[in-house]
Amino acid sequence: MREWVRSVPGRRWEKNKKTWIVDAGLLAPGTLTSAGFVVLGPDGRPAKRTVRKKTSPTALANVNVPHWFGLDLYGFQRTGVERLLGEARGLLADEPGLGKTRTALAAAAALSARRIVVAAPASVLAHWESESKAAFARAPRLSIAAEPSAAGAVPSPPPPEASQIQQADGSSTGYRVIVARPGRKEPELPDIGIVVCSDSMLAARPALVERLCAWAPDLFIYDEVHRAKTWASKRSVAARHLADASRRTLALSGTPVFARPDELVPALEMTGHLDEFFGGRRAFVERYCYTDAYGQLRPRKARLSELHSKLEQSVWVRRLKADVLQDLPPKSRQVTWLDIDPRPVKAAHSTVNEKIDRWLSDLERQPTEDEMWAWCHESLPLVSDMRKAAGLAKVGPLSEMIADFVACDSRPEGKWDRPLVVWAHHAAVVDALARAVPSLIGGTQVISGATPVKRRNEIVERFQVGLVPVLICSITAAGVGITLTRSADVIFAEVDWTPALLAQAEDRCARIGQTRPVQVTTVMAHGTLDETVARVLANKAEVLGAMMVGGDNEVVAGERGSPAAWVLHRMVKERLRQRRAASRHR
Repeated sequence: MREWVRSVPGRRWEKNKKTWIVDAGLLAPGTLTSAGFVVLGPDGRPAKRTVRKKTSPTALANVNVPHWFGLDLYGFQRTGVERLLGEARGLLADEPGLGKTRTALAAAAALSARRIVVAAPASVLAHWESESKAAFARAPRLSIAAEPSAAGAVPSPPPPEASQIQQADGSSTGYRVIVARPGRKEPELPDIGIVVCSDSMLAARPALVERLCAWAPDLFIYDEVHRAKTWASKRSVAARHLADASRRTLALSGTPVFARPDELVPALEMTGHLDEFFGGRRAFVERYCYTDAYGQLRPRKARLSELHSKLEQSVWVRRLKADVLQDLPPKSRQVTWLDIDPRPVKAAHSTVNEKIDRWLSDLERQPTEDEMWAWCHESLPLVSDMRKAAGLAKVGPLSEMIADFVACDSRPEGKWDRPLVVWAHHAAVVDALARAVPSLIGGTQVISGATPVKRRNEIVERFQVGLVPVLICSITAAGVGITLTRSADVIFAEVDWTPALLAQAEDRCARIGQTRPVQVTTVMAHGTLDETVARVLANKAEVLGAMMVGGDNEVVAGERGSPAAWVLHRMVKERLRQRRAASRHR
């Protein structure tokens, strides 16, 4: 038996369990039975081998993003939609920073998909929610004429053509965007809309997966599909089950392969390309991998160019920033909303409210406007504490985002071609990122107020020659006097009230010597002071999205002074309102 196991492809030895693990899906039909094994099903009875062929997606003759789509698209994003749908491809593998979220939502609109499920990492659920609401805000009201099934689900009728979408037979409703988050009650599924949930939640809640399958999605979008690369993992099994129940699947990943070709198999199965173009899972693995002496699968390097050609011709849409330079402006900006643990942020806000209540109680009367503004200016550090809490809450999900980005770097000649510059305002946030990111990526460097000049110059030199994958910088300490043109990708973990400081930080990369368009991404979190900062910057600095710097050197919230004082003043007003309401109810 030991000799037989050693002959099985893809087998592995679990040292702790002292057990050989064999992936039955890689065996030829009848192999286990002929070897003397009895294969049992979940019910304990002998299982019958079933061969299921995934239906490949159908190419569409006419692909048009409808006029009502609420997000701006670059030309290459529209082309991406046309190729995904018009050529029946299913994997969008664009380099990070090229807007895969918008392209996928535009494809959903072009398909006239009524029911859409989005699975994504938990850290970006808020981003998908925000983009989905904006994309479908002006969508026409759709008709639901189907009768509920016996299971209570309303089957989704075939997606109508664009000219038919506004028919009003039966009840009419617009798109709803529903987010299923861990630790909260599962939401009701809408008649028409978009359900966003984390892939980890799908893995942990089989009942939710079954509900979504019964909902009969028109489209399943899996963001960062490489997270399901392990065929037998709960995440991969749940995602494939949901893909089977959906009319069409779009898989997104800037890093579809990390180490071996077989990591592509789950994504190819979901999109319907595995059987048609590769002959199934076993045939794919046998052709593009081999088993080494230790039972590990290794890539057959001589056939990788063949695999790449097949993927390019029939499966994926993959563009690098270098491919679409003509479509990108010299500097473009986008906002990504992260899902965070809200408890530390709420605690910081509660502390501020307690201090406001203490001041009002000590005053023993209604304060005048002058008194309120005076107290607000004296208490500005309280606002800094709330902003710092928001920044710290983003460290965990942002670190994962950074790791995914760096994994896409091709590293020609062993050097980082597209290193990343990450900016933060508070020293505590810079330090937290510096601790979190190196655990995921080796070689990360930091420039803060505590960095000596000599050391700072050494870090910049190493960064410019491609020896540093991620550089974490303080906005105030590193925003001037250095050149970081090796990078064209900038992330702001925090922003500042002063647009000029942000522009100076951006221009460390967007300056003479830069040969690529600079992509600036600001990460923000709902329920934090980020929302207020974004609003102030948008109103006074005329930003696009959150940070298009205008002509003002300082952002001023009003005649009474700084934006931070304005934030406190608003909180004082709210506490006064709540105290008056409470006194009326006594």
